[in-house]
Amino acid sequence: MQVGEFYEYVGTDYPTGIYRAVGVKQQDSRERITLLRVSNDQHMRKHTGEIIHISDSEIDTFTQTVEPNKERFRVVKSKARAMPYVALTIFRRLRTNTFLSALSLGSVVAGFGADSANLALISTVLILLGSVGIFMSVSNWYNHG
Repeated sequence: MQVGEFYEYVGTDYPTGIYRAVGVKQQDSRERITLLRVSNDQHMRKHTGEIIHISDSEIDTFTQTVEPNKERFRVVKSKARAMPYVALTIFRRLRTNTFLSALSLGSVVAGFGADSANLALISTVLILLGSVGIFMSVSNWYNHG
């Protein structure tokens, strides 16, 4: 076993999963290997902090493997749960900066109206200015008092 390599446990003495070799110690002409569990039994990365020490006679219950996958769906789930709070924060900031928000939203609406009247340059300028105003209002760059 090499330090830094990943090994899958196939025995019954320890919890199943993938372990990373984090240390090797010589002890009376025998090796003691320190392993850190880095995945659950479905091979998804899990930080348990669980450490086991094995002797060189137990090496055959581990097979070399690759680093476990990170659970990407957890990030997506947490961001999806945060969306209502993000929207509420945006609306609160728009309400706090009422003048700039109203002026910016009016500019965007007028820009779409100009676009439907085939006034492309005026439409672009109005939508751009309104978008910048909304950004400034939401990001708190504008402080009216």
